[in-house]
Amino acid sequence: MKALAFHQHGGLDTLGYQDVADPKIGDGDVLVRVRAAALNHLDLFVREGLPGLTLPMPFWTGCDIAGEVVEVGAAVTDVRAGDRVAVNPNLSCGRCEFCRKGEHSLCVKYGILGEHTHGGLAEYVKVEGRHVVTLPQHVSCEHAAAFILVNMTAWRMLVTQARLRAGEDLLILGVGGGVSSAAVQIGKLCGARVWVTSSSDDKLDKAREHGHKTAGAVMASDAFFPFADGPQLALAAGITGVIQPGGSKRDSEVIAAVERTGATMVLTHRRHFRH
Repeated sequence: MKALAFHQHGGLDTLGYQDVADPKIGDGDVLVRVRAAALNHLDLFVREGLPGLTLPMPFWTGCDIAGEVVEVGAAVTDVRAGDRVAVNPNLSCGRCEFCRKGEHSLCVKYGILGEHTHGGLAEYVKVEGRHVVTLPQHVSCEHAAAFILVNMTAWRMLVTQARLRAGEDLLILGVGGGVSSAAVQIGKLCGARVWVTSSSDDKLDKAREHGHKTAGAVMASDAFFPFADGPQLALAAGITGVIQPGGSKRDSEVIAAVERTGATMVLTHRRHFRH
């Protein structure tokens, strides 16, 4: 099959569309013909190289994948050949103490498809049968692929960890990226009042188009409002949850403001996106 692979870490010039070995599935796996693969910052990090991560070369990334099942292992019963599916890229053993509690992202052998094993920037991808979900007819593969990892991350942050509830106020620092955009929509789904900040007028305008509430005290960039003032003003006004997608060099200042008010803060890791 063909894949967008690299033989060494580096920039775009390391990528090549080349022939690679076809994946071989086991009894619990399915083989998916990739119809859409969204790009994620994780693809860039892995291609450039992550500390402590050793990959089998050639390697190809791709963690946000949708397509159709073309082959099914003998032990797989939930899907069949021809089904359109989205792929859950999280890899876990299913047996450790964390997996048994449903905390699969804390698995002692945790990984991500396209980071720790070959991903979806190829014609086909091998996936465990328990990690695919059938797509409704009205959902395209392109839309499904764009939805996956950022929404899984934001959902765990807000629903699983922060336990956001209707009527609460959520402040998202730096709206416009994948996780923060998903968080805005999930926050609204939970019934929370969603507040956003950004240094980009275009991103704030997009948030307004989505009908999400914003406020002058927390809409300006750091150049116009001292950073410490923004979170403190917002939290003093009753903000109960703060999300900091990707993290920043000023995390400690935000955390200090959160500690003074008793609000809940959730973070993602800039590099490994382990949630």
